[in-house]
Amino acid sequence: MCSDQSPWVINDNLAYGFAAVTASNPTCCQCYKLTFTSEGPIKGKTMIVQATNTGHDVSGAQFDLAIPGGGFGLFDGCSREWKATSDVWGAQYGGSNTNTCSNFPAALQKGCGFRWDWMGGVSNPNYPNPAGGENDVVDLGASLAVEEEVGEENEDSTCES
Repeated sequence: MCSDQSPWVINDNLAYGFAAVTASNPTCCQCYKLTFTSEGPIKGKTMIVQATNTGHDVSGAQFDLAIPGGGFGLFDGCSREWKATSDVWGAQYGGSNTNTCSNFPAALQKGCGFRWDWMGGVSNPNYPNPAGGENDVVDLGASLAVEEEVGEENEDSTCES
């Protein structure tokens, strides 16, 4: 994870961040408005995310939010880049179950705190399952033009996995 891709808070109900999207249909640099619909501290909050990466372990309706401490996913670049172990990062998927942000490299501590502060400590959100069987906890709004929500247009529309 790039330290400059940590999420940030605008106010109690709006935040910005980055996410990986499915590698089968990449839409890198596209922005999306996610509204959290699950019960709990995140209900009703909105997050605008820009797709900056792809993942072969990311399903078609899923966004893998880039949050330090939220798990390192399929490829563990974090341990090599930051010289830290799973004792710091937590589980491969989902990250730590407790706030261990003070153990993170200084550049990632604020982004790690995002999960425990703005998100209220919830783990990776579940996503609607087109086949049924899961509650919808994220409402995917229409994709947004980068210029519309982020304030600057990004001409690069390709993704590298």
